[in-house]
Amino acid sequence: MQILTPVGIDVASQKFDVAVWKGKAAYKSKAFSNTPKGFDALKKWLEPFGDCHICMEATGAYSEPLSTFLADAGYAVSVENPARIKSFGCSELSRNKTDKGDARMIARYCKLHVPVLWQPLPLNERKLKALVNRLINLKNIGNNPSLKQNRELLESIPGIAGALSSTILGYFGDMSRFDSSKAVVAWAGLNPMLQESGLWKGKSRISKVGNAMIRKALYMPALTAMRYNPAIIALKERMNARNKSGKVVVCAAMKKLLQQAYGVLKSGQVFDAGICLAR
Repeated sequence: MQILTPVGIDVASQKFDVAVWKGKAAYKSKAFSNTPKGFDALKKWLEPFGDCHICMEATGAYSEPLSTFLADAGYAVSVENPARIKSFGCSELSRNKTDKGDARMIARYCKLHVPVLWQPLPLNERKLKALVNRLINLKNIGNNPSLKQNRELLESIPGIAGALSSTILGYFGDMSRFDSSKAVVAWAGLNPMLQESGLWKGKSRISKVGNAMIRKALYMPALTAMRYNPAIIALKERMNARNKSGKVVVCAAMKKLLQQAYGVLKSGQVFDAGICLAR
């Protein structure tokens, strides 16, 4: 049976303390920042100790990134119920509670109890979980004053409601990184592109070289905007007068809606139909 070096980790929000138990009262200890850079430093620091069995308490958002990193790196990892670790500490009559001391105690627990190994979620489930967490954060956007203000600016535009405002904020982030509304439109793949060959040679169509999720999210709000957004109603009427097809009109409405979103976020001013109609 392979003998693994017991390692205890006490994880906090900003840092984590590590203790390698070398037997009796001999330990090797070090603290690292609870960041990806700290994870890499830990991996390098553990190399001289060979194969390790790493144990830590389950502390949710604080411990999960580290435990996942270590498991992905090939280490044997156990993530234990904090109540079990606390009970073990009480059984040892531990009195002095420090982060360094807790890491050593967890290393002893790892050696003596050999807890079962923990496995991270499969990659596809991790991606799904990240998306769900992102969605929850966007729905709770009121917790962030800056995001709340930007959401209110976006939703001042007729046609933009919660789902689209969240999508725009989630995908575009800081609009100041775009030099113009044209750049935003191009990023979404709504800019026109002249067909150089094939059935549609000589005609313009949207490029679709951009973010498909944004285009999909804009479709239904654009239909709503064609009924309630004065500037987009005017655009629709002009295009209908030129006998443009329904699909072309909807794409133009999507483009216009995105330009309006860029305008309110860039200016910090709520939607003003008068300004839009004057342009």
